[in-house]
Amino acid sequence: MEFLAEYASFLAKTATLVIAFLVVLSAIAGMRGKGRRKAGGSLQVTRMNEFYKDLRERLESGLLEKNQLKALRKQQAKDQKKTQEGSGGRQAAGVRAGLRRRYQGLRHREPAP
Repeated sequence: MEFLAEYASFLAKTATLVIAFLVVLSAIAGMRGKGRRKAGGSLQVTRMNEFYKDLRERLESGLLEKNQLKALRKQQAKDQKKTQEGSGGRQAAGVRAGLRRRYQGLRHREPAP
């Protein structure tokens, strides 16, 4: 009978230690997970294109001379007009042709040893 009492005492002590260990582990896991939950799963995207475009224009106007700046703006206007005109079917056809040339180049390439 004394053996069973000692065995029960051992089991109680062991169970107490295991439960205490699990409580400590869950507390640590809870503290680590708290920081992750604060984000709420949302992502905000801000377009910075206009900001950097304006910044570039201000830098150019401050660094370039008047005639250089005028030539640059004229070239930019031409480029913009060209991209707007070509944004129809011609631009897509050009992209397809470029991809086709790349693919053919890959097809005819010798395999690496």
